[in-house]
Amino acid sequence: MNELKAHSVTAKTHEEISMKASEFLVNLVKHQQKKVILIGESSHGTSEFYETRAMITKRLIESKQCFAVMLEADTPPCVLLHRFVNGGDLTLMDAMQPFAHRFPSWMWANEEMKSFMVSTCACHM
Repeated sequence: MNELKAHSVTAKTHEEISMKASEFLVNLVKHQQKKVILIGESSHGTSEFYETRAMITKRLIESKQCFAVMLEADTPPCVLLHRFVNGGDLTLMDAMQPFAHRFPSWMWANEEMKSFMVSTCACHM
């Protein structure tokens, strides 16, 4: 963790910190050939945490270091998100709808998650 802190210490903005963190983690995963990457509880919180988590995950997908994204959520809502990301017959609003009723909006049914789902679709294509 000290390596990540040292890598990000020169950043001046949240976006810069997120970019440096995602670059560091992509390189770490690539060079150590990790099979499972967990981004969990410590990434819950403010909008900035969700944006950073989304950026890290997107970069892992783009660099082909990540081939699946698992959510700590119930299966039925995740099935709808999976259908949306894979070009299914759902709109983003349809896919996100179950999250608005089953989870606090700050956790899943927020703008950062919606943006992440759209960017994940772009990575997937």
